[in-house]
Amino acid sequence: MEAKLETIGAGSFVVHKKFGKGTVVKLNRNDRFIYVKFILGEKKFVFPDVFLMGFLEMGN
Repeated sequence: MEAKLETIGAGSFVVHKKFGKGTVVKLNRNDRFIYVKFILGEKKFVFPDVFLMGFLEMGN
């Protein structure tokens, strides 16, 4: 899982349990935040916790 998280960056596709499909807009590994654009708007999550807790998954 951690190896896959290393490949995530701006433009990566992800899927959220509630918000659906989205695109990573920005990933700040130092501040530990990931910003994802969904149909409903842009959301900010704690990285990598949001993946480890199962709320976000890598998309296709």
